[in-house]
Amino acid sequence: AAIVWALQIPGLQIYIFRRHHGDLHKNHMAGETSFPVMLAPLVQAKQCRIVEGEIRFANASTIHLCHCQHEKDKYKYQGPEIHVLIVDEATHFSESIYRFLRARVRMGANSLKIPEALKGLFPRVILCTNPGGVGHNWVKRGWVTPHKPLTVWRTGKPDGGFLRQYIPARVRDNPSLDAETYEANLM
Repeated sequence: AAIVWALQIPGLQIYIFRRHHGDLHKNHMAGETSFPVMLAPLVQAKQCRIVEGEIRFANASTIHLCHCQHEKDKYKYQGPEIHVLIVDEATHFSESIYRFLRARVRMGANSLKIPEALKGLFPRVILCTNPGGVGHNWVKRGWVTPHKPLTVWRTGKPDGGFLRQYIPARVRDNPSLDAETYEANLM
């Protein structure tokens, strides 16, 4: 989604966070489904460049690959206008770090030309996670507990007034996994 949106919306600023830099690299910059592999044709066509920590598109959109390991690290992100915030493994983050980053999610009224089909979808926050970790309780309290899965609701002002939706995923939802083996491994 980050690549598609970056190509469709000139100047879009997308920030993807993992708690640790090593995890960020392993999950997004290495392997068959990594950004370098997915973007190889665009890099070859000079439609984007992968520079340490960033993917820069010819239309001025950028995917920033960030980490925020310690509580004090959040202050490195004090100033940016984040159009899309993606937090990978959100339960690895403290609620304080998440709230700080989410407070940077904004868009000036005329800052970007959003295609008609995408109007109303930005700014945007996406959290991906598994149960457990230091953030388990705040994620469960904020997404899992309030409403039935797939229900869309709007948060109050203390939570940014964003639309929110919890989309659960089960082992058998991923057709690329050998579900039987994976379930046995999880047990």
